[in-house]
Amino acid sequence: MLRIHGRGLRIGVVVRDPVLARRVVEAARSHGFKPVWVLSPEELPLGIEVVVHEGPVDLPPGLTGVAVQRADDPTTVLLRALYLVASRRPGRLEVAIDPGSRSGAVFVRGGVLLCSGVFNGNAELLEAVRSVSISVGEEPSVFYVGSTSDNSTSELIEALRSSFPNSRLAIIPEGPMKDLRVPEGLKGDELDAYFIYLRAVSLRA
Repeated sequence: MLRIHGRGLRIGVVVRDPVLARRVVEAARSHGFKPVWVLSPEELPLGIEVVVHEGPVDLPPGLTGVAVQRADDPTTVLLRALYLVASRRPGRLEVAIDPGSRSGAVFVRGGVLLCSGVFNGNAELLEAVRSVSISVGEEPSVFYVGSTSDNSTSELIEALRSSFPNSRLAIIPEGPMKDLRVPEGLKGDELDAYFIYLRAVSLRA
C-alpha cells in the first residue's frame, strides 16, 4: 500500500459538496497535509501551496490545482497535488528500491518524497510503479536498486527492464548513511529504500 508524504504541506480544498470535501480533508490529514476547506477561491488564505478543487475554478495567480470528483480516490488526487508542488523543482521521477521478499520503495520528484510503500513480490511492486506513473503522468526516469546477492534481485531487475524499457537502472551499494535528516514516518524497508536514494544522489554529485 502506498503512503503519500504530505509533510505539513498547506493545501486548499475548494469543494462545495460537503461529503466530497470531508473525504478529501480526512485523507489529506491522514497523509500529513494541512488542508484548508473553503467554498470559493476568494476565501483561500495566504500560504496555500496547491489547491484541490471541484470543477473548473479561477485560482489566484501563482496557484495551481487538481480537480476532484466524487468517484475519485482522494489519495490519488493528493498524490497529483503533491506532484504539482514537486514539479516546480528541477528533476524527474525517480524510484529507489530495497529489494527482497518484501521490497521497500520510495518515489521522489525533484528531491521531494512523494510516496513510499512495502510490497510483497515483484508483481505488486510493478503495479505500484504503474499506478504512480499513471497518476502523475510520468514514468520513472531511473530506478535505483540496492545491491544484494539474492536471486530475487536479478528477477526484479529483469522485470523492471521489461516493464519500463525507457527508464534507466542503476545498482546502488546498500547501507545506512550517518548524520542525515530523513522524512518522518519512514522505517524498515521504506527507510532502507530512502537510504539507497540518498546514496545514489551522493554518487552522481
